[in-house]
Amino acid sequence: MRDRFDLEDSLMVLGQTSDDLDLITERILESDTESTKDAIANLLTGLSALHTCRFGKAYDIFEEMLMNGHFKQE
Repeated sequence: MRDRFDLEDSLMVLGQTSDDLDLITERILESDTESTKDAIANLLTGLSALHTCRFGKAYDIFEEMLMNGHFKQE
């Protein structure tokens, strides 16, 4: 059974998307070769899919915790 620490961890991982975007931007701007629109689109499409997976995991943990009564007030 997953708990609030699993949820916290999965929410923190969602923040990595921002770091990923910063890295992609840095690589594009600092590269000696010009990035094509297609290459940039592929990077962003992949990042979008990864973010969707990260979000799905966080939401699954939240739903599991909700069903198991982790958020009931005493």
